[in-house]
Amino acid sequence: LPPPPRTEWTHDTCVAATSISVDGAPRSVHIVRNAGGGTSRCCRHWPVAAPARVDSDGAVELMLEPRPAGRSNRNGARVYLADACTEGEYSPSMYASFALLGKTLAFTVDLSTSFCGCNVAFYLAAMPGNTAPGNCGGDFYCDANSVCGVHCAEIDLMEANVHAFKAVAHTSHDGDGVGNGLGGGSTAFSSAEYGPGASKIDTRRPFRVHTSFADGRMGTTLEQEGRTIGPFAMAPPSYVRRLAAAFASGFAIVASYWSSDDMWWLSRGPCAVEDQDRCGTTVRFSDIAICAGDVLCA
Repeated sequence: LPPPPRTEWTHDTCVAATSISVDGAPRSVHIVRNAGGGTSRCCRHWPVAAPARVDSDGAVELMLEPRPAGRSNRNGARVYLADACTEGEYSPSMYASFALLGKTLAFTVDLSTSFCGCNVAFYLAAMPGNTAPGNCGGDFYCDANSVCGVHCAEIDLMEANVHAFKAVAHTSHDGDGVGNGLGGGSTAFSSAEYGPGASKIDTRRPFRVHTSFADGRMGTTLEQEGRTIGPFAMAPPSYVRRLAAAFASGFAIVASYWSSDDMWWLSRGPCAVEDQDRCGTTVRFSDIAICAGDVLCA
C-alpha cells in the first residue's frame, strides 16, 4: 500500500504518494526523490539534495535552497514518478513507465517566482530501460547529456521560467537536441504572448502544458483560462522517429528545479541578465494527466 499522504518537506527518498489521471481513471504513484551526493558534476557538491513534498491537494512541490557563500549555484531537487518505493533504495524497475504514443500528457505548473537564471523542468527520460545506476547516488537516472554518467533518450516537455519556455527532444547522445518555444534562439511565440502580464500566458499565475505524441510528431500547447499558445511542433518528424525505440521501452516522468547564472541556451533573448539568487524557493506541479488522442487534457 502507498504511504499515507504527508505535507511536510522531506529529504527522504520516498517523498509521498499522490494520484495522477490516466485515461480518465486515477492512478496512484509514488514521488521518489534523488537523494543527492555521488561524483557527478551536478551532485558532488551537494551530499544531500534539496527537499520535496506532496501538498494537501496532491501537488508535487520542489525546493531550491539559498546559495551558500562562495558557491556558483544553488542546491535543487529532482523527483520521479514510480510504482513503488523503498526508503533509501533505487531500482530501474520501480519507475512508472508510460506508453505515450497516441496520447497527450498534461500538467499544471506554477513557476511565478522563477525568474532569469531559474530552470523549472518537467520531462521524460528513458529510465525504465536503463540498468546502470549512474553516479548521482545510484538512482538509475539517465539523460541525453549524461549528467549522472549514463546516456539515454530525453524529451523535455518544459524547461522554463517566467520569461522563457522551451520544449526539446533529445536522442540518447544529442545533448543539444531539437526544440522550440521562446528563448535561446527559439521564436515559436513572443514575450507579448508569454511572460509576466502577457496576453496569452501570464506567468504570474499557474498555466497548463499539454504535449501530444504521435508517430513522427510531438506538439505542445500552453493553456491558461481559455487562452492558448500552439500547438507548435517540438521537432521535425525525421527527428521524432529516431526516438521510436525509447517510446517502445517507455519513459519515466521527471521533475526538477535548478538554477545557474549561465542559462543562455534557455533564455537568451527574453533575459538580458541571469540572476539565480532571485529564483523563488519553490515550484509546484499539479493535475498530471494522460489522455487518449491529440486533445487538451482536463
